[in-house]
Amino acid sequence: YYTVARLDEIKPQDVIKPRKIELKTAKNTVRAWLFMAKSKTAPVLIWLHGQSDSFSPRWHKYAQYFAHAGVHFVALNFSGSPGSELAHISRNKLKSQQELEIIKLISTLKNQPQIKAQKVFLLGVSAGSELLERAARRFPNHFDGLIEYSPAWGKAFSTPIKNLPPLLVFMGKNDSHLNINRKLHELESQKRNGNLASYHLFSNEGHDLRHLNNIEERLKKSVEFIRQISQGSYGLLNQTE
Repeated sequence: YYTVARLDEIKPQDVIKPRKIELKTAKNTVRAWLFMAKSKTAPVLIWLHGQSDSFSPRWHKYAQYFAHAGVHFVALNFSGSPGSELAHISRNKLKSQQELEIIKLISTLKNQPQIKAQKVFLLGVSAGSELLERAARRFPNHFDGLIEYSPAWGKAFSTPIKNLPPLLVFMGKNDSHLNINRKLHELESQKRNGNLASYHLFSNEGHDLRHLNNIEERLKKSVEFIRQISQGSYGLLNQTE
């Protein structure tokens, strides 16, 4: 294994194969995929996909990037994901179920003999950030850090949360799915209440990042965020790029 500076540096012979994890609940079975870092003891990052997505274990460049950077990467296809047993049910009716599935996943990961979770982080992509915010408001003490990629529609952070884990948000200035000013106000409100919240605003991007250098910068900053929190050296950085 090695830390990659660019996504295209991952060699075919070094692709990390995932392990499937099944979480049985009272209502259904949901699946997650674990991409293990080289070191058994490492931070764990739980990936929450966007609205119309579901995670495929065949190839995922972000999973490979984080795992090669020393982070156990876990993608959860929570209830309501396309292809899941409850995909036909409105996500609004599955909110509590989805939040509990994240907590069950954390418990399951901590009992996996192959890994030792150093810290636990959530990463929400687009509408996945809405689930992240709900889970963080309901169970703030279960997470050590939160990352949002192009957040959309979330309202759970509209009022301050006591003991919110450190939060890092990446946004495109031209994102039509997000009220940028409202999001910045939310972040400032969290900071005024003693929480750590920072952001990166890309001036030449919309909802989906299109420029490879910005995508790689976002990944690099995410890994730095995880490492700093894991080492107890995290500081704030607000930036427009």
